[in-house]
Amino acid sequence: MENYWIQVFNQETVWHLLDRALVPALRQVHYESLCQQYGLDQSLIASTRSRLEIISAPESPALFKILQYQPPNNVPLLIFHWDSYQKAGGNGLGEPLQDSGDPQLRERLLNTREVLGISLRAEHLQDLGLLLAYEVARWAAFEGQGLVYGLDGTWYRLNRHQAFLPLVDGALD
Repeated sequence: MENYWIQVFNQETVWHLLDRALVPALRQVHYESLCQQYGLDQSLIASTRSRLEIISAPESPALFKILQYQPPNNVPLLIFHWDSYQKAGGNGLGEPLQDSGDPQLRERLLNTREVLGISLRAEHLQDLGLLLAYEVARWAAFEGQGLVYGLDGTWYRLNRHQAFLPLVDGALD
């Protein structure tokens, strides 16, 4: 099965906040309007909100957490963490740095302290997994002063209202 990725390149670390802050933030999301934006089924909102749970995996070199939002027999979202100051995490910056021809973006990526990767499967693109993955990215980028690399291959920053804005010619302001 193919995985799809949304990545967040943060200037500040947020991984330690995930267990206690992410689910309350996700419960505050305006699901109705986002379902309309993404073309998703609004009838899934109540069950999704009631099942939101972060499950932490044992500590390992490739840290990850599970975001459960469906019945247990369904595939949850996985959120991976790489510390860019560790060798494994620094390797995660290689491809984005090489692909970034813009000096301002490249400089920002060089100052990245952590990378979060939200892994989605095809079934997540049809249910609220897609919405949740982008909301995890929004929360992480806001809290960590980060940039988001979306499913569409576009770099995004957040404005002061936490709206995703595509980077145009590396403009970060």
